[in-house]
Amino acid sequence: MFDITLIHPKLVHFPIAFLLAALVFDVWGMIKKDSFYYRVGWVNLVLAILFSVFAIVSGLLAANNVPHNDLSHETMELHETLGYVIGGMLLILFLWRLRLKGELPQKGRAVYVLLLLGVAVTVVISADLGGKMVYEYGVAVKAVPQTESGEHSHDGDGGHSHGTTESTEGHDHTGDAHNNQEAHEHDSGMEEHSPSSQEAPETNKNSESSKTVHTHDDGTVHEH
Repeated sequence: MFDITLIHPKLVHFPIAFLLAALVFDVWGMIKKDSFYYRVGWVNLVLAILFSVFAIVSGLLAANNVPHNDLSHETMELHETLGYVIGGMLLILFLWRLRLKGELPQKGRAVYVLLLLGVAVTVVISADLGGKMVYEYGVAVKAVPQTESGEHSHDGDGGHSHGTTESTEGHDHTGDAHNNQEAHEHDSGMEEHSPSSQEAPETNKNSESSKTVHTHDDGTVHEH
């Protein structure tokens, strides 16, 4: 889906770059006294005003379509006003140079350079306001999707989670307790069984001692 609010951030960097380049080449041409740098500065000025038109139009469309609050609206209005000022000053400089066929003016050269420098400073201020709207007020910024807590997995671990480890450790511990319980019950059974086996001989002895021997008249012996 086409989002008109994303066009302005893509275009706004071009007039800034071309304007600063025009200033640098014009000043460097004055230092070197070489008209070649004036012509390069003139080309950059033309490109700067051309992309300024695109930046201003796309900025107006974005301002009318992006949600914002009262605080960011004040910054947006100031940003818009500075955009008109920059566009107007660039138009004046463009017409001035166009009248001279792109040459840097001989008379009033210092005024021209100061105006160009003033436009560059205004562009920096306007750019700062644009960044403030985005990074401080969050205008046209979409929230990053949040992941649910406790659902992270280690790389190469096949979706290993901490919950699985805890349940495994708990199972092992339960098994050990079960084995210990069985061993304890088995030992207790042996302890209970041992006295019974020891009492058996005593019972037999008592039984033998309690037997009665009876002798008949014919000499036979009979035990009761």
